Amino acid sequence: MVQDFSYRIQIWQRLKKNKTAFAGLIIIIFSIVLSFVAYIVAPDNTPDADLQTVEIQAKRPGYNQLFLKIPDPKPDQTNLLCRL
Repeated sequence: MVQDFSYRIQIWQRLKKNKTAFAGLIIIIFSIVLSFVAYIVAPDNTPDADLQTVEIQAKRPGYNQLFLKIPDPKPDQTNLLCRL
């Protein structure tokens, strides 16, 4: 008796039999969905997050630069939960 299965159905049946391959497929699908949803779940609201200094980014790796850190004049009014 000749069964008339398409190639896609045969692949799906073989994948369902192989538990480790099926688990790997689930992990890959979960990773793809997470990559699309990640920015919605945890957006980056850092001010000047993409600020680049052209003079410094053109230097070779291992370049050292001394920066002056200016403290913020306003006190931090957030609680511990907000800072986390």
